[in-house]
Amino acid sequence: MVEYGQKYQNTGGMSSLRLAMSKTAVLIGGPVGGYLAYRNFNISTSVCMAMMLLLMFVYIFTLKEIEVTKGSSDIWADIKKQFHILSHSKVLLFTGVLVLLWKLSPGFQTPLWFHQTSSLHFSSSFIGILYSVMAATGIIGAIIYGKMCKWINLRRLLYIGVIIDALDSLVFLFYEDEMSAIIISTLTGISSILCVLPLYDLAARATPKRSESLGYALIFSVWNFADAISDMLGSSLYDNYNLGFNELVWINTFTTAAILFLIPILPKWITKYTDL
Repeated sequence: MVEYGQKYQNTGGMSSLRLAMSKTAVLIGGPVGGYLAYRNFNISTSVCMAMMLLLMFVYIFTLKEIEVTKGSSDIWADIKKQFHILSHSKVLLFTGVLVLLWKLSPGFQTPLWFHQTSSLHFSSSFIGILYSVMAATGIIGAIIYGKMCKWINLRRLLYIGVIIDALDSLVFLFYEDEMSAIIISTLTGISSILCVLPLYDLAARATPKRSESLGYALIFSVWNFADAISDMLGSSLYDNYNLGFNELVWINTFTTAAILFLIPILPKWITKYTDL
């Protein structure tokens, strides 16, 4: 994805396709997960295991790779060389810092779940439906970004993403019943994709050539780490410091908005072109 995205200056379009595919999977998995939540736990885990094992046979019979002649180069020397390239890439390092700070805002994923189940008394099946609603509208968000990145440069898309992300949090102040949950899930399904796709786009552009897989994977390792810490911070504030759900929403909004001050530092060459 990174290699061909860079080659054809289509990193935004490739990133949109990636997220559209993953949201399609969630669209199916949301209701199924809600249904399995009421079944025996061993049955649920067995179904998940069977689905994963099925992929093995899909790969065996459908994945055709080009045969590559084994070279004489030392694989460990090649890995060392790649890490040297990545560690000296200022754009990649800055992108990693930007991703870390952006995603590190105290999150409210777990507090939201407690708010849904303890305060609002939503059933597991209804929560599964909400995930499906977000996935369906998320596909729409991916299509919108795929069009936007053709006529808006990445720097402006990053500004738009931060602003939408901050406003996206505020709508949860009105999360009070099933109807508001459906409406907010519909809106945030689109907006959340418009928030993250500029970061996906930037990560693809920032990865040095010939280190596409490793560089991109490292950025998303930072992403996953920051996501985990974000939820832990939000949960700790919610549980140990007795902050209310709405207070967490405000904290997330202001810390996300602070990222606007970092975007001007990005070099012009990485943000100037639009997708062809």
